[in-house]
Amino acid sequence: MDVVPVDEEFWHEKPFGGELRDGVVYGRGAIDMKGMGIMELMALLELHREGWRPERTIKFLAVADEEILGPLGTSWMIENHWDKLDPEWVWDEGGVGSLDSFSGISAFAIAVAQKKSFWVEAIVEGKSGHGMRPYKDHPNEILVKALTKIVNWNTPLEIAPVVDEMFNRMGERIGGGQGLVLKSLDNGLVRYFAGGTIANSSVTTNAMLRNTISLTMLNSGYKTNIIPEKATATLDIRLLPHVEPEDFLEDLKLVINDDRVQFIPKRIPRNKHVSSWETDFFNILSDELNREKPDALAMPFMTIGGTDSQFFQAKGVDCYGLIPIMITEKDIQSIHGIDESLSVENLMMGTRIVYRTIKRVCGPGE
Repeated sequence: MDVVPVDEEFWHEKPFGGELRDGVVYGRGAIDMKGMGIMELMALLELHREGWRPERTIKFLAVADEEILGPLGTSWMIENHWDKLDPEWVWDEGGVGSLDSFSGISAFAIAVAQKKSFWVEAIVEGKSGHGMRPYKDHPNEILVKALTKIVNWNTPLEIAPVVDEMFNRMGERIGGGQGLVLKSLDNGLVRYFAGGTIANSSVTTNAMLRNTISLTMLNSGYKTNIIPEKATATLDIRLLPHVEPEDFLEDLKLVINDDRVQFIPKRIPRNKHVSSWETDFFNILSDELNREKPDALAMPFMTIGGTDSQFFQAKGVDCYGLIPIMITEKDIQSIHGIDESLSVENLMMGTRIVYRTIKRVCGPGE
């Protein structure tokens, strides 16, 4: 239930005040992830008040370090107390319902997969010197040349099965020529001519269609007139589920073609499990979403970020990531941003969806 920090100077409401104004709750975590936690908690409390007895075991797991990859939360629980968990299904965050993020159609994106977070340091070491005597191939220069190749590397387009299924469902809903293209992206010729255009439609779509690299940190030097003996850069690499980190690192080395650059993995992901979108849980959840929003498309989705589902999926558990709300792309951009907020209407709708889904999945039903 942890949240990311804020810079209060830029907020128009108190970021930790839970301010309610004009039917909207403002505060860090309103969407990610306290809002979802409250929906689940309220649904379970209501079921308890009713005296409802489930036929399946239900476990509510709330942890305090998801934003820093769960070393003392979900990861720790799985490593040390798997016997207290061992679920058939997990309902987590990952996707949302959006009015305008998916080619003009309203859709609930249920995350069944996520990209792997592979963090790597690029390091160059050499001799130092005085800034008044510039020389060739010092560590900074070598690293800058390597990083230029890396950031300009256009990794190949790949259509993962879950993304193919998502585009198929979108194509069916959209129809016409655009729909036909979306349904045919698994065809190499269609992908060759249309894949680039689709990838360039948004940074999110681009990240769903290829392995990506973000240069996030640089560290070098300690005085203006000293050429440093060491330069480092940190790379946030996000891999498609089927890609092994070691294989990608070999490709990266071929791109820069310079043995003077060392790559030191700092986090090596191992999860490649993709949850089934043909389970009772997925189908019941989809049905309840459409009960609230009949015109919205429910579809499987691959989140480009990381959630605690990765630890369960590494154990082969089918996980489903969805905050059951319907918001706009602008609202989505407020996650981890300024003035994060969630309408009371969405909060109530999400609670109803969680309540009915749990009741149907875990039985006995209504």
